[in-house]
Amino acid sequence: MFGSGCQRAASTAPPANPSSSQLISAANVNVEWGKEANGLRSRIWADKLRFDKTEPILIHYAIQNASAKPATVWHSGFWPNHRIDVTGPDGQPAKFADGGEARWTAFTPGGMREKNAPFTLQPGTIDDAYVAYNLRDIFALAARGEYRVRYVYQEAKEDAPLMSNELVITIE
Repeated sequence: MFGSGCQRAASTAPPANPSSSQLISAANVNVEWGKEANGLRSRIWADKLRFDKTEPILIHYAIQNASAKPATVWHSGFWPNHRIDVTGPDGQPAKFADGGEARWTAFTPGGMREKNAPFTLQPGTIDDAYVAYNLRDIFALAARGEYRVRYVYQEAKEDAPLMSNELVITIE
């Protein structure tokens, strides 16, 4: 249903309405948002920050409308308007796992879309309707050390890219 390498995860994003009784995971309450672009900001987080050489590395993602007016986020099956960037311990882009490059190169801001559904966010609300991707299904993360992860959202070429916070994870 969701394709290889992703699984639907229970939302751990903070509720859009602070008075909500929704439980907030301690894993992301203090995660800072990335820099605002076009009235939106985004963030990524993992349930933990240290991983052994084989365990899955699931990354959660959310976008918030940080402006005073409604904003539209486009759901296009993730890869056409999203990219995941990972830098390895050597400071170079991480190498791809088998099949990972095809997902990464599907990023085509302004390109053709098989599906493209608008999702309107009211001011202050959060869109966390994204699957948690396992970085190991996309990147070859075998070397020990720190990896830097960032998500990029860009719907059209003329739009400024929306960059998430930088998440630093460690492979032991």
